[in-house]
Amino acid sequence: MQSNLGDRIRIIRKTNRLNQNEFANLIGISQATLSELEQGKYSPSLETILSIHRVFKTNLSWLLTGDSLVENESLNLFNVSLGDMELKLIEIFRNLKDYDREEIIQFLNLKLNRYQKE
Repeated sequence: MQSNLGDRIRIIRKTNRLNQNEFANLIGISQATLSELEQGKYSPSLETILSIHRVFKTNLSWLLTGDSLVENESLNLFNVSLGDMELKLIEIFRNLKDYDREEIIQFLNLKLNRYQKE
């Protein structure tokens, strides 16, 4: 479960490979407002939540509560097409123990930071 609604909004944005300006424009808010939402400074309006739900076809229950989904719904969390490699990564990741998952996340963040510096 993600810790707050702002975290889940950020996940949706990043999953769809959008920057804050692009995402904010799609849901009808300013980039500054989106930034504050993602930081958890305040909660979004019902209109904003419904806009995210409609535009990104996000599971509304997950968006509001962060509760885990049943297995057959989990890949439909976002309206995003996943390639074969991404699906394989998800399958492998799901079969790991929590501490192994955390280690993989740390490794990927290290790699990502290295590429962003280049």
